[in-house]
Amino acid sequence: MLDLGWSEIMVIGAIAIIVIGPDEMPKVIKTITNIFSKIKTFSNDFRGAMSDIANQEDYNEVISELKKTNSELEKNIQESNLSIYNAVEDEYNNKKQL
Repeated sequence: MLDLGWSEIMVIGAIAIIVIGPDEMPKVIKTITNIFSKIKTFSNDFRGAMSDIANQEDYNEVISELKKTNSELEKNIQESNLSIYNAVEDEYNNKKQL
């Protein structure tokens, strides 16, 4: 994510203590923690909302329609293959009789 090592974190911490001061540091850390917690909560809520949208009735109708169309296509392909096979077999029998 940020790809920080321990030495970078120590330098940032030292600068933060100098700039913010040791008395205000716990408040700042708590505020930052709360911000990250709210971001995580928002992210989970967003993910849940997207999941709910995906499971709505329209989505299920589209999937149902696609499955129906797929089965109809498979049936048509099988019928076409059977008619081609029959035509080839008839032609073979006609040639065989000659």
